[in-house]
Amino acid sequence: IREVVGRRLSRLSDTANTALTVGAVIGPEFDGALVAEVSGIGTDDVFDALDEAAQASILREVVGQFGRYAFAHALVRSTLYEELTTNRRVRMHAQVAAAIEAQHPEDLDSHLDALAHHFSEGALAGDPIRAIEFCQRAAARAQGDLAFEAAARHLERGLACLELVATPKVAVRFDLQLALGRARLAGSEAQASEAGMAA
Repeated sequence: IREVVGRRLSRLSDTANTALTVGAVIGPEFDGALVAEVSGIGTDDVFDALDEAAQASILREVVGQFGRYAFAHALVRSTLYEELTTNRRVRMHAQVAAAIEAQHPEDLDSHLDALAHHFSEGALAGDPIRAIEFCQRAAARAQGDLAFEAAARHLERGLACLELVATPKVAVRFDLQLALGRARLAGSEAQASEAGMAA
């Protein structure tokens, strides 16, 4: 199946393949303007390339959201993503994180999940301290929304990023571990409550 996907991608222009690779790093859905920012390709050329991929049924336009695309099949995205070297993948995640932050300086709270994900995935090439901060912020918001599993995932990412810090602060580790314990406990209690109501 991957060979079939590879053949379909090989029929597209180099610009389309570059744009698709950046899109694969961003996620299952992505914004064309963000692809342009990260790739350094002109905005018009990026949208032409993404339209080319959509015509080839590699992508589909997200209905009701101008300039937003989604991969037609998860396997296409995974094929593109897995072809990247670890070094390139890490650097691209760091670039995506920086681009999202630059595009939405007044509205970072609406993009905390993406920022936490990309900053943590790009921490080796970027700023692990910044990654931890966004993981904590995303976890706090998830906890407030009662999304305890999501909160735990963000905190686990934060702890992993802490291992990349040359001299990690004990207080930061304690805060992350305490918050993770609370998120897991709250998640377990929520599951137990749901099970009790179902019974």
